[in-house]
Amino acid sequence: ASISIVSEYEERTALIVFTRPIRKISIYVGKVLASLLVSWAFIILYYAVTAVVSSVVAGGIDPDLLTSLVLAFGYSFGTTGVALLVSSIMKKSNTSTILPFVILLAIPPAISTVMTVSGTDASFMLDQAGGTIASASESYRDSMNAALDGLAAALSNPANFINPDALM
Repeated sequence: ASISIVSEYEERTALIVFTRPIRKISIYVGKVLASLLVSWAFIILYYAVTAVVSSVVAGGIDPDLLTSLVLAFGYSFGTTGVALLVSSIMKKSNTSTILPFVILLAIPPAISTVMTVSGTDASFMLDQAGGTIASASESYRDSMNAALDGLAAALSNPANFINPDALM
């Protein structure tokens, strides 16, 4: 998705395509659908392998796997949109390839951190929404809550810490 539009200008195919009586919106929608089709095919392959491994190892499939799959589709829709936006603005495919990674992996987490520290709700941010995929399973949430409760209990026990007077 990150080079689908910029490559039209870089390889000069835009001169041929845009002179034809084809509406630009149909070209853009075709590129969006092609990008989503490829990413969703890989997501479905990943979830199919996960379901098979889960069936073999755990003896069953988590009932929330479908919820996680739908959230993964939504997340890929958002990231594809960011990549296509970058591709429409940039002039070089190299820049258009690297910039979505920087935008998606560096900038939103920094903004989310600042928003969280300032007390503002950051749940709508794309990097925060990606965490919902992992927590869609009730069993995953229960196991993580149990682990956090154990950590909190260990941290609240003063006997688990070194006595600073004993070091002197």
